[in-house]
Parts: sequence; structure tokens; C-alpha cells
Amino acid sequence: MAKKLTKKNKKEMNDSTEGLITKGISLVTLGKHEEAIKCFDKALEINPNHALPWYNKGFSLTKLGKYKEAIECYDKALKINPNFEFAWNNKGVSLARLCKYDEAIQCYDKALDINPNLHSAWDSRGGSLFGLGKYKESIECYDKALEINSDDEITWDNKGGSLARLCKYDEAIQCYDKALDINPNLHSAWDNKGRSLFGLGKYKESIKCFDKALKINSNNEHAWRFRGGSLFGLGKYKESIECYDKALKINPNDKLAWYNKGISLEKLGKNDEAKRCFDKALKLG
Repeated sequence: MAKKLTKKNKKEMNDSTEGLITKGISLVTLGKHEEAIKCFDKALEINPNHALPWYNKGFSLTKLGKYKEAIECYDKALKINPNFEFAWNNKGVSLARLCKYDEAIQCYDKALDINPNLHSAWDSRGGSLFGLGKYKESIECYDKALEINSDDEITWDNKGGSLARLCKYDEAIQCYDKALDINPNLHSAWDNKGRSLFGLGKYKESIKCFDKALKINSNNEHAWRFRGGSLFGLGKYKESIECYDKALKINPNDKLAWYNKGISLEKLGKNDEAKRCFDKALKLG
């Protein structure tokens, strides 16, 4: 029969390494990463040779954008347990965020040597190959990931991104549709599908996708800019300018939005205003 925890028992559990790790993980699930790190640090004061708090601290640091510090934590975890595939994987993720794609791939390879069925490592490896411009190789990784888990909408979206870079827009759209079948609220898939339709010159259809994306996230400057491009393609220059203005309100340093706005103004015969936009774009490099 289970015994109720007394206040003393609870304190002993909360002050133990495992209790602190459990509390930290609970804070991670709530997105309270700074508080979680304090728990992991306390656990490491008790036992600095425990791989899990080092790993979890690294995870929280990654979420906070502190990638170099996160890598140091993953290295600590891997020194204790060299076969910790999730630490190898997450070290790769942090390296990729620093645009160190070759080093990231080495980490994913280590993770996959330990566990060839680690879906996240195949997906992340594909992302790093994408970052290196190796789109065909990235697709091979996404295919491996989808063999393991065909219901991952992010991987379908990512595969579509690589296909789009190879100008295989129809195949890319099929991937985005797969992603949207799984998650109809996946903002990036609507945005990316719109871009592929734009690439095919299907401007009316692309606008519908951008509208879906913007309904989910109205602060996506790229979706506003591409929506403007689709309207431009339909000869709706005034409406396209409204979209470029929306993009520029979100990011005044979007040089493509300035340039595209200038083109639309030129089409309307507003050459002085167009020149000012072109000058802005040039200043931004």
C-alpha cells in the first residue's frame, strides 16, 4: 500500500538529484527554461557526473538561444555517456543554429550510428544539408525520417522546401499538402505552398495560401511580400503596394519589399516615389 508523503519526504525528494531533474523537466514543459536551469544546476551540485541534468540544461539553453553554452552542456553529458544519442542530436541542432552545418552533420551521424531509427536526427541532418545547399541529399534524409514517422508534418514541410529549391514545385506542393493534412494550422506549410504556386505562376491560388498563412500568423513579413508579388503578377499594383507596406511595417529593413514596392509604383507612373523606394533598397544592400 502506498504511503502518503510527509512534508519531510517531499522535501527529501525535491532536494534529491532525481527530484530536481523531474522538477526541471516539468518546468521545461511549461516553457520556463530559466527556472528549469536552476533545478538542473542544483542537481549538478549534488552529482556533477550525471549526464541527464547536463543534457536537459543544454536543451533549455538551446531554447533560450544560448547555443554555445548549450554545446558545452551537451559535451559534458557526452563525456559521461558517449552513447547518449539525444545529446549528439541536440548538439547538432545547436551547431546548426550557429550555421556550423558540417560539424552538425557529424553529430547527427554519431547519433545515427547509435540509433539508426532516430527520426529527429534524420530530419535535422536534412536541415543541415539544406543549409549547405545540398538539396538532393537533404531530400534523402527527409525520406529516411518519413520512413520512420510518416505523420511528421514538419518533415513533410521541410522536404517540400528542398524540392522547391530544385524548382520541383508540383512535388513540393504535394509535400505541403501532406503536412497540411496532418496539421491544417501549420503556418509555414501554407506559406511555402503559396511560394511554390507563385513559382508556377498560379497567383490566385498562391494568394489563397498566403491568406491562410496570415490568418494563423499576421506578422509574417515574407507572406505579405509574396502576397504582394502575386497581386503584382495579376496586375493589381495598388493592392500589391498595400502588402509591401504591411511587410515593411513588420520589418522596415526588408530590402526586397522596398524594391518590389518601387516596381509597383513605377507601374503606376509614380516614378519619384518609386525612386525613393529603390534608394531605400540600395542603402540596405
